[in-house]
Amino acid sequence: MSRIGAAVRHFFHARGPRSVHSPWLYEIYHSLRHPKALKESSITKLAILHGQLRVDDTPLIFDEIGSREGRMKSTVSKVYKRTASSIRDAEMIAELAAHVNGKTILEMGTAFGTTSLAMHFAAHKSRIITLEGVPEIAAIAKEHFQKYEAENVILKTGRFSETLPQVVAEEKELGLVFIDGHHSRKLTLDYLEMILPALSEKAIVVLDDIYYSRDMIQCWSELQHHPAFQVKMDFFRFGLLIKNANLSSETFRLRV
Repeated sequence: MSRIGAAVRHFFHARGPRSVHSPWLYEIYHSLRHPKALKESSITKLAILHGQLRVDDTPLIFDEIGSREGRMKSTVSKVYKRTASSIRDAEMIAELAAHVNGKTILEMGTAFGTTSLAMHFAAHKSRIITLEGVPEIAAIAKEHFQKYEAENVILKTGRFSETLPQVVAEEKELGLVFIDGHHSRKLTLDYLEMILPALSEKAIVVLDDIYYSRDMIQCWSELQHHPAFQVKMDFFRFGLLIKNANLSSETFRLRV
């Protein structure tokens, strides 16, 4: 199925709040539709940062990894426009971070750190471990973390294949995982299997761009049957895999 076909199907088949009966799930879904974890001051900070990155023509030369291997010559602005989540999406991730506030959060794909900061603003009690594969981009994200005094954000630089095993070996209570790096079925499934032993008893895994390509559509389709997660929630732009043994097995296609 193509991305356009998937979008049409989602438009006609996605349901609303009345389809979610579990109070625990409903609270998560309601918070995504009506985000309030970020204060206006935090949203303003994110908006200013997004605006600065959007017009930053500083040259950026780096070795791209992931779906676009090779030497890249670009600018901060161009890379930002290709990789950054919108403020609206960052608000929704912040809601999930607030929901697990106090548990460790893992983000795979730091980019310039805007989503990391959104989670920081919403979940001060959590340690936020964020992984970035490109050192030149990670250096810029680190400057942003220092500027906003995000001391609970721990940035690890290197390929996921190098940094993720270390995280999994050290962490056993991951309450939220945000996978926004390689848009590859095989790598996504591999990383997910690595992460499973480190998830807490109740955990949420966010997969970004689940309809990015036919490869990712196939990946998301296979994950509908993953036994480690009781609930799968499809919001088209992203999907949630929810581990909670108290919930019945359900799959939702939902509107936000």
